[in-house]
Amino acid sequence: YEIMEFDCNENKLKRLELPYGGKIINNINVIGANRILADMENSLSFLKIQNDSMIATEERENININDVFKKGEDLYAVGENGIIGLFDDKINKPMILNDFKFNQSKVDIEGNVWLGTKDNGLIIISSLNNKCYNKNNSTLYSNSVYCIHPYKKAELLVGQDDGVISFVQKKGISHIKLNPGGRIRVIQNQSNKRFWLGGDNFPLTILSTDLVKLRSIKGTHGIKALSIENDRFIWAAFSGRGIQFPISLFLNIPIKKEVEYLGKEKFIIGGDYKSMNGLLSFTYRGYAIYDTNHLLWLGTSKGIYKFHNEKVIPFFENNEHIPYSVSAITQSKDSTIWVSTQAHGVLGIKNDSIMLRLDEKSGLTTNNCSALFYDEYNNLWIGSKKGLHKLDLNTFEIDIIDRYDGMPTNEISSVYARDSIVWVGTQKGLMRIPFSAIKKNKTPPPIYITNVSFWEKDTTYLPSYDLKYSQNNINIEFVGITYRNRGNTNYQYRMMGVDTHWVNTTTRFARYPLLNPGEYEFQVKAINEDGIESISPAKIKLFIQQPWWQTWWFYFLTFVSGVGLIGGFFYLRFQRIRKEEKKQREFDEKINNLRMMALQAQMNPHFVFNALSAIQKFLTTDEREQAMIYLARFAQLIRNIFEQSKEKLVTLDEEFEFLKLYLDLEKLRFKDKVKISIDVDETISENDYDLQIPPLLIQPIVENAFKHGLMHKEDGGELKIEFSKNEEFLFCKIEDNGVGRKMAKEMGEGKLRQERPSGLKTAKERLTILNQSSLKVEDFNDLVINDLVDQDKNSRGTRVEIKIKYNNYNE
Repeated sequence: YEIMEFDCNENKLKRLELPYGGKIINNINVIGANRILADMENSLSFLKIQNDSMIATEERENININDVFKKGEDLYAVGENGIIGLFDDKINKPMILNDFKFNQSKVDIEGNVWLGTKDNGLIIISSLNNKCYNKNNSTLYSNSVYCIHPYKKAELLVGQDDGVISFVQKKGISHIKLNPGGRIRVIQNQSNKRFWLGGDNFPLTILSTDLVKLRSIKGTHGIKALSIENDRFIWAAFSGRGIQFPISLFLNIPIKKEVEYLGKEKFIIGGDYKSMNGLLSFTYRGYAIYDTNHLLWLGTSKGIYKFHNEKVIPFFENNEHIPYSVSAITQSKDSTIWVSTQAHGVLGIKNDSIMLRLDEKSGLTTNNCSALFYDEYNNLWIGSKKGLHKLDLNTFEIDIIDRYDGMPTNEISSVYARDSIVWVGTQKGLMRIPFSAIKKNKTPPPIYITNVSFWEKDTTYLPSYDLKYSQNNINIEFVGITYRNRGNTNYQYRMMGVDTHWVNTTTRFARYPLLNPGEYEFQVKAINEDGIESISPAKIKLFIQQPWWQTWWFYFLTFVSGVGLIGGFFYLRFQRIRKEEKKQREFDEKINNLRMMALQAQMNPHFVFNALSAIQKFLTTDEREQAMIYLARFAQLIRNIFEQSKEKLVTLDEEFEFLKLYLDLEKLRFKDKVKISIDVDETISENDYDLQIPPLLIQPIVENAFKHGLMHKEDGGELKIEFSKNEEFLFCKIEDNGVGRKMAKEMGEGKLRQERPSGLKTAKERLTILNQSSLKVEDFNDLVINDLVDQDKNSRGTRVEIKIKYNNYNE
């Protein structure tokens, strides 16, 4: 029943006299140094303290308040009757949401008002200047608003259910009921002479400028859009078709006569059947029609069409018809045609080409768009299933207005803007939003690090951490407070020490699986829906210790051990090299001995004796010319033997030349008694004559055939030498038809071979040693000797096959 004042300086309690009698005080709010807002027995009063008394400056009955909040410089109270403005010590009428019962209020850092209700949960609104008209808080006929059309200055016509037009004025809302039962979907003005209306289960209807009904045309239900072409024709988009009517058809008929449309071009006028030839139509479900004075654009369920030269033609983009389902069409002052679709966003068409596509990727909340309006400030308003979008065509910035801004629902059915006010039609009321209430959110969002975990184990949050090297799998969680961002906050983070570039993300965590030892600083900031960043990023410092194998003492031990191992390695390597050098010297010495043996084999005394005897014979028989030829070839052979004995490898061409020289001497010595043939296989081309093989291998084997096989042959002998090759080896086959190895042994030649190494034995030893050599250039594989016999097992000669790996230095 009273208000007490406590003076903190004097520590005294003082009773203040009330201007009213014994009223129960339910709630008081101190709103200034000497001002109090008091809720007393269903009466709200402004009280002012003066001379230890309370003076009432303003009082309103039937108002109970539960909380007071301040937004900007304005004061508001919330209670059983909605939100009440308190301006200049005066209590205004309820402003917004007076169909809710509020018990608490709070204003956040972005200026959003959080309101707790008794029966409707928590409500968040960003602007108190927005006004929602519905059936509960106004005289609006119903909550469903299908279309909005200007009437006179600051006045609107609103199409609603039951064939009702609501008339919105400053002084209030009234309504006119036309044809009951239908929905008015579209209102079109004909040169300020009359209004044309259409809708669902609502026939095409004509009103005068003072909203007096002139005529309804039966059979024209289901109209989705209307457009007047050159004040002569009216186009109507029906739910199943679109058709053009001459306006004179309906205006030149007396009002008393009924007009009924039967479909296609047929009418009944005043009871008389009439056919109107030449009416134009399109067969798809129509949703939008727009007249540019030069061209008529038609939006259907199957795409965009144009009416040109008395024909309806489809709109093509890159020679392809655009099949999108169209919901609305309008035009901006730069002659761009804007088309909203039900699944593909908004298209901007200019010069018969789509120059812009607006969709979710470019800033829309959804691609399902339902309404369009272009205003006098070069703004394109886009209604959708997820709120209203304001597209500034000067900057192409997009603002979003939805339930966070006080909209009763996010599903928009119509939109109209004029005089810096946008009117939005929904299924839950008519929304009035001043342009000034659509503001950028310039409040920097605060950012917090909420959790830090190592190897998926949470830990106490600290501003810095000193970690072991094994704690290098780190997950950091964070959150930015951006109420208007609808939970879709953008973040940027970076780990200084890893990378200085910011990483963009919408997730609320950052993971670093394997950080190297060292010092790091993690930084993260939030970004609100209008690109405003946090004032300063949230930070956390990390220090990861070095593992024991990266410490200085481990490096020292590793260095000492390494030096010891390297020294031991080089010592063992030195010893091994010495052994290999010794082995190589022994090997080279043996090779030299073999070369000498090969030389001796080539210089076989018997061959030399026979050669000199042949020369002597030529001289004694006055065959001096033959003797000189023989002597010259013999000298050339001896010279080649000495030269090749010095080389490790000779070319195939040099080997053939040496072998031919030797065979020429044998032919002279045997006086052509032996038939000699050399066959070079087609696998050996002229380019292969540069292949390299070891010297003095083939000639001793050929000499062995003469010495032990053909020499004891009484009749003519035959010697065949064949050469071939594959990708790795040279094959040489030496075959004679001499007495054979067994007969030669019986004739005493075996003993001679035991006493003095033959060329064949020398060749075998060379192959064995050279195959063991580390010098891969002399890598031989095999030597095979075959004794040839006839059907009676009698000897018919010997065949020797050798396989020589060659070197191809041309590759």
